[in-house]
Amino acid sequence: MAIHAFKRGDRVELVRYYSFWGEPLPQGTVISATDRTILTKMDRNGRMIRLSPEDLRVVPPKPIGPILEAPPGGPLRG
Repeated sequence: MAIHAFKRGDRVELVRYYSFWGEPLPQGTVISATDRTILTKMDRNGRMIRLSPEDLRVVPPKPIGPILEAPPGGPLRG
């Protein structure tokens, strides 16, 4: 992916991550982008790490608050 595809505030997901427990891929927020690296603040531990653009992909923004959509087939009954 080209460097211009990443901009400050983008949500990204680490593509080159090997998890053997079925965990979701690590995600973070772009802090800055240079010509070779992307500075990203990771969600899990709050660390800022530099990554290559090939190791990241842009994902939709993190939802804020509860999701208020009804599941397919109507509301939950319990």
